[in-house]
Amino acid sequence: RAKDAWSLFEECLVLRRQLEDEVGMARTLQKIGLILVIRRDFERAEALYEEGIELVQKTGDPVGRVVTLWLGGLASLGLGNHESVRNRCRECLDVARQIEDTHTFALIMHVLGASACEEGQSVRSARLWGAAESVLDTLGLGMGPAERHFYEPYFTVVRTQLGEEAFEMAWAEGRAMTLPEALEYASSEEEETVTQTVSAP
Repeated sequence: RAKDAWSLFEECLVLRRQLEDEVGMARTLQKIGLILVIRRDFERAEALYEEGIELVQKTGDPVGRVVTLWLGGLASLGLGNHESVRNRCRECLDVARQIEDTHTFALIMHVLGASACEEGQSVRSARLWGAAESVLDTLGLGMGPAERHFYEPYFTVVRTQLGEEAFEMAWAEGRAMTLPEALEYASSEEEETVTQTVSAP
């Protein structure tokens, strides 16, 4: 439960600070920040991102950097700063490539897909989500309940904008991409002009 997790992570953060464990502090801030994202408290999540990114830059922890940048992308998404979403997500993909963190590729494609949704790029959204699903399939994973809860409104918007047939076609195009193709597409500036008829969440 989020409330229990919050209390435990806050207690953990106090202990990490007392121990001057900067790597542990950054990773705990990330977890608290992700709970804030689920609660849609994006301003506080952004503040934790700022504190966390300073720590991971100082410690040089690549795993911590990946998760912190993911948090930052989600916070920017919630605040409607799509340029920041793209910048943080591309940096995250670069670091994830370096440490061969394939799971993060899918996490970031979901964020970029949601950002594209809000910018009226429905085809791009569905392709990115299809590519993310393909990555998760190769790892034997799926979206967790919290992720599905967070992204379902975006999925609904894009389905409505495109219609079910076009949505499934774009999703299948994403699923058919190889991993290098999907990463190139996620990092690209490619845009589609789509008439937005439904407001994104």
